[in-house]
Amino acid sequence: MKLPHLSLRTKIILIFLIIIIFGGLISLLFGSRLVKNTLISQAQDKVKHDLDAARMVFNKKLNDLKVIVKLTASRESLHSLIKDNQMERLADDLDKIRKEYNLDFLSLTDREGRVILRTQNPGRVGDDQSEDEIISKALNGGVFVSPQLLSREELLREDEDLAKQAYIPLIPTPKAADRVENQENRGMVLKAAISVIDKNGILIGVLYAGDLLNKDYEVVDRVKELVYKDEKYKGREKGTVTIFLMDTRISTNVRNKDETRAIGTRVSQEVNNAVLIEGKKYLGRAFVVNDWYLTAYDPIKNINNQTIGMLYVGMLEKPYLDTTSRVMITFTFIAFLCVVLLLVILYFSTNRVIEPLHKMVVATEKIAKGDLSHKVKVTSKDEIGLLANSFNRMTTDLQAANEKLIEWRKTLEKKVEERTRELINMQAHLIQSE
Repeated sequence: MKLPHLSLRTKIILIFLIIIIFGGLISLLFGSRLVKNTLISQAQDKVKHDLDAARMVFNKKLNDLKVIVKLTASRESLHSLIKDNQMERLADDLDKIRKEYNLDFLSLTDREGRVILRTQNPGRVGDDQSEDEIISKALNGGVFVSPQLLSREELLREDEDLAKQAYIPLIPTPKAADRVENQENRGMVLKAAISVIDKNGILIGVLYAGDLLNKDYEVVDRVKELVYKDEKYKGREKGTVTIFLMDTRISTNVRNKDETRAIGTRVSQEVNNAVLIEGKKYLGRAFVVNDWYLTAYDPIKNINNQTIGMLYVGMLEKPYLDTTSRVMITFTFIAFLCVVLLLVILYFSTNRVIEPLHKMVVATEKIAKGDLSHKVKVTSKDEIGLLANSFNRMTTDLQAANEKLIEWRKTLEKKVEERTRELINMQAHLIQSE
């Protein structure tokens, strides 16, 4: 197949167009990565700060619980009621304190760690709590506060309603690790215990209190309100906060597709391995129930420094991807306009090259037809100008050579005529002589 003839102008424009498009594609590729990485990096930095804020709210909740038990244990009325064994009055007083501070349980042990009073379950006393990881430390003096996992039996001792609240059916979750159980009966509590010391410095018991985090949304909603201002993006929560008991969401504002809280859903296996198994913080992109989020996970550890869960904050990734797309579309549109403008400029600027060449083509055609007097007008001092000067010198030389040829032709014709006459005369003379 014969290729169509292309003019020099078209070839020049095509070459520049290929260069511009190739350079533009490379710029778009690296530009999109740069913009995306910059936005994602800034978002990830924000998530890290958000995790710090969530940890502050979480720790404040622990500290408030610590202050409550310290204030309660320091009451002289508490000491006298314990010594006088006035359990009914003591139960009434402690129950008022529990309700005032919205505690899930508030109980008292003797100096050996046996429970002598439970405000929520008065009939359940006498069990030994001296082996409890927090109470055992308080029996040796001081105040201690920490997250803790309580079994269903331990929750039932404090309050049957707590055991019901802690129960969570596990929901199959994409990318989660395999798990045999289909339900979670344990409860994660914030628990504080303090030794009750009388005025003589003698230990008379341990006061302990706790808040169950399962299906309690105070902490996660408080963080969300402080950090994310309840912002939404296309109907999805822009920022989310979660408390995990091991790999299971027990308190969260992450939503299912039906807008219910995603209680019972589980974390991805990648995060599970990093945080729960290796005990490290996890920062990065993670799949959360239904969407991809920019996330930060922090281990929640008990008083013995064992990981029992995770604190999570995350921001929806889609707004940043959409922002990147909008930036790149805008950049591409601007680049397209620049290419069009460059092509227009290139089209007119090629006249400085094409027009002199066109004039030389016309001159060549005239010379081919015999007009050796035609000259190309020189308007520049660049290579095109030098070529035009050379062309003009060539036509001058051709004209001079042509004039010499014409002169030689006339001389030759004259000599031929003279010789012809001589031959005719000689022939006539021969004829006459014969």
